[in-house]
Amino acid sequence: MATGTSILPPLHSQAAAVLCALTVMIAGVGPSAAERPVPVAIELILAVDASGSVDAAEFDLQTRGLANAFRDPDVVAAIRGAGGIAVALVQWSGPGHQLVVVDWITVFDNRSAGHFADRIEAAGRLIHGETSITHALRFCMQLFGTNGFSGRRKVIDVSGDGPTNFGIPADAMRDLAAAAGITINGLAILNEWPDLDRYYSDHVIGGPGAFVVTAGDYQDFAKAIRLKLIREIRGVPVALEIPTRARLVARRRDAATRTDGGAVLSGRARSPSRQPSRDLRGRQEPTAARSRQSRHRRST
Repeated sequence: MATGTSILPPLHSQAAAVLCALTVMIAGVGPSAAERPVPVAIELILAVDASGSVDAAEFDLQTRGLANAFRDPDVVAAIRGAGGIAVALVQWSGPGHQLVVVDWITVFDNRSAGHFADRIEAAGRLIHGETSITHALRFCMQLFGTNGFSGRRKVIDVSGDGPTNFGIPADAMRDLAAAAGITINGLAILNEWPDLDRYYSDHVIGGPGAFVVTAGDYQDFAKAIRLKLIREIRGVPVALEIPTRARLVARRRDAATRTDGGAVLSGRARSPSRQPSRDLRGRQEPTAARSRQSRHRRST
């Protein structure tokens, strides 16, 4: 069953309280001694973009790709190898619009993975709205510690096709999560923002071993989420490349500053003191200007 939306106090007045509460919960103070949490390898939250930029067909591709990933033999093998995971599915959009659509469940074999996949497909789309990654992260962070599980790792897997367009960037909330030992990984869908992976790298991902995976469009989502889940569950890098027209166009346009050459950006815990980068459109202009200056010098 879906868990209702959470209307929370203002971010600036609650940051310290959120961090304190997370520290207490993650230390295992939540459940009583008679309700000891179940040990698992990972507590994983799949946070799926349900904002207005995602149309019905795209949301369907996202849902089916995620469900099929949990039916994939390699994903199930990774889950078995890890000793089982606890997983929940969240849909998110703007402030006050976050919903647990599939509550926490243990997945440890083909049958349990197939059951979770069926519940993903049956959930349907329950919300719409603006895009606020900050509020999505804050909602997800509060789901840890009171879920009845104790994972060696805690991971929020955020997927989306655009940056925050309502409220402040997610930097501060990301840093709170990292300080509490929570990893935030990203799946950036590049159909509307070809440099969205850089935005996710600068403003969204954080914590131990954090990384970004890209999908050129929603058709590529199934491939990307499958490989991303394998990497998250195994806890080791998985080499992958998802060549798409959007990805290749983005690389050519930004060739002067991009040299990664792959769909996975190696993750690093983000420092709270790191200065945010310029916006996506602004950072492309200097490259074009330098190119024009170079052509002018050669012609003279």
